Amino acid sequence: MRLHARFAIVVWILVAWTQLPAPGNASEPKGTASRAAVRESFKFDPDDPLVLIPVRVGGKDYQFILDTGTTGSIFDVSLRSYLGPRVDSTRATTPVGDDIELALYSSPNARVGSLPLTKGPVACRDLTQFREASGRSIYGVIGMDFLNDWIITIGFDEGRLDVLPPGTARDPRWGESVPFTYDTTGRMLISATVGEDTPVAFMLDTGNAGTGNLEEWFITRLAASHEARVAGDDEAVTISGIHSSRVARLSHFSLGSFRHENLRFASGKRTVLGLNYLSRYRVAIDFPSQRLYLAKGKCFAASDTNPGHTCGLHPLFRAGGLEVQSVDEKSPAHAAGLRAKDVIVKVCGKPVSESKPSEVVRRLTAEGKAVQVTVNRGGKLMEMSFTPKEYD
Repeated sequence: MRLHARFAIVVWILVAWTQLPAPGNASEPKGTASRAAVRESFKFDPDDPLVLIPVRVGGKDYQFILDTGTTGSIFDVSLRSYLGPRVDSTRATTPVGDDIELALYSSPNARVGSLPLTKGPVACRDLTQFREASGRSIYGVIGMDFLNDWIITIGFDEGRLDVLPPGTARDPRWGESVPFTYDTTGRMLISATVGEDTPVAFMLDTGNAGTGNLEEWFITRLAASHEARVAGDDEAVTISGIHSSRVARLSHFSLGSFRHENLRFASGKRTVLGLNYLSRYRVAIDFPSQRLYLAKGKCFAASDTNPGHTCGLHPLFRAGGLEVQSVDEKSPAHAAGLRAKDVIVKVCGKPVSESKPSEVVRRLTAEGKAVQVTVNRGGKLMEMSFTPKEYD
């Protein structure tokens, strides 16, 4: 799971600690799905960079990230008392290649709506960094241990996620069918074309809020052949901390019959297709039949901008404000006088503590729109203003 630290806010966990049984029947279902087939339906904020849905634990709902890039479900340490006894520990690989140890516990009585989350072991990890990076109350991750039994549809335009039982007939509104396979850990792999004619296997990762990631050597090769342009760097919050990466814009990217230009991909240890790409579509994923369905959404042709590269701030949501970790020297925010350790308490006159995180991000990063901020610097309130403008 990965969260961009520069307001593109990408969480990226992408850990694997157990091999899941790959669903068997890869044939494509026929017919039309009925709304009566929907087992559970959830609303989520389409302005959020991640799909968050409630999981009921101990009689209370907690927001969990829907994450196809993680093999098993993860609970925040604050929910440890609801978990069963510790049953094992395992080594897991993070998105940036770090090797970490995860403690595994017996699954609690946790439910996604009326559906049991998992019967297998779950991991426990401190997710504070993701709450601070996103401003969202994230207390867990729904992994492939739940998802691989179901069909899900995600309407990014309206902010709706439906869970359907396996074998549900295909709805023609789901759009174009693209087959996928599973790797040895049970995570999704899908073939796309990078540049004009290079086929690449991407891991489909809804826990990565960015457009995607390519390995460093591949970005170098694409830049040398003029199929990509290096466009600065980026920072992201992962389960092992904050990491920097190089960013490239691809000349072309194709999946099925869909084609895009100038998409942003960050360097990483794995080749990943993230949620910012999927949000251009209406998405259906039939996990048992190994089919991804895509239909163009309202944002299909939207420019792939990086909000963090319009203001230059690297902040965390803390203590009722935004605590600035660093500021890019060439950015509008730096030119306005913002510095590391400043705490932004108001944006355009509205307290950060009383605003939706997505509103705060939108106001601070909207290109060409002047923004005024109230900053607490060592106990002294200061007013500053700048106009966001994209820079590399």
